[in-house]
Amino acid sequence: MRFFRHRLRVTVRITAPDSPEPQAFDALLLLGRSTLRPERVRGLTPYERELADVDATVVVSPVAGESQLSVECEVVKRGRVALRGWSSWPIVVIQRRRGRVFAGGLDGPFGDGGAGTAALLQAI
Repeated sequence: MRFFRHRLRVTVRITAPDSPEPQAFDALLLLGRSTLRPERVRGLTPYERELADVDATVVVSPVAGESQLSVECEVVKRGRVALRGWSSWPIVVIQRRRGRVFAGGLDGPFGDGGAGTAALLQAI
């Protein structure tokens, strides 16, 4: 008898909902529990990337002077959205660990109190 493990599809999306133009961002990806080499990503919105089914931490910041970003992590199992975490802060932090998604953020680099939208976690 064989047991099949249902593979999860984990997708990260970065958008700039308040801007009609693509916005530049810097991101730091830490994939796996013992990542010694973080991956730096510089890109433009909208951005989408499928991640491996491992623990992951994603930190995203807009390039200086750019619009605030929205970052979403979506976990799909058997073709249906099983879990979604979303946050919109000056510096967004999304962590997927042990089957859960944690979303939050930090004020801007100057501590200007420019807090973003509260994080949303949705288990479906």
